[in-house]
Amino acid sequence: EFGQGITALRAIAGSIAQRTGEQAALHGSAQALLAVSGQLQDDVRAILHRLRERQAPETGALDKALAAHVDQWAACYPAVGVSHRIDPCPANLPEDFRRCVLRLAQEALTNVARHADARRVTVSLRRHGATLVLTVSDDGCGFDPMARTERYGLAGMRERTAQWHGTLQIGTPPGGGGRIEAHLPLPGATQAPATARAPQITERSAHP
Repeated sequence: EFGQGITALRAIAGSIAQRTGEQAALHGSAQALLAVSGQLQDDVRAILHRLRERQAPETGALDKALAAHVDQWAACYPAVGVSHRIDPCPANLPEDFRRCVLRLAQEALTNVARHADARRVTVSLRRHGATLVLTVSDDGCGFDPMARTERYGLAGMRERTAQWHGTLQIGTPPGGGGRIEAHLPLPGATQAPATARAPQITERSAHP
């Protein structure tokens, strides 16, 4: 849809440029629109290319998909030290549930990038019986209790968590920084989990 809109914008700007050859001001503005829209078109193509490259490996493996996303985020923010501990997850989780967990992690990491001014971030996905606990914590400036929740996208995170009868805890620990923790009951918890594997523990040091 963005691509179609930009193409239409370029067509209109091109038409204006053809009809205003003797009107320098209008012609120059039309040429500027063509240049800007051309850059936008290239940017959209680049975004689509990156999204295709970053598709989660093995749709059914929540733990692998989350680990891949955290690694991608770390690559985009090399000045931040990132570590994660991700327990193995059942392979038969519903797609909507997997997507919920990934979106919660993505939104939490987006908050870190935009607002936290952090130097270290820790992501964990732990399994406690029939519950998954997703935690994203950082050593940044923490959450402003007076700020609107829309600033951090917290309303959407609460809605996602509530859809799966979970709870979301948000705050600033006594030692400072920010912490978001979602407790999500596992759908079909009585079903057998995937073959047990050792938890994935990785750490990436921040560049000096």
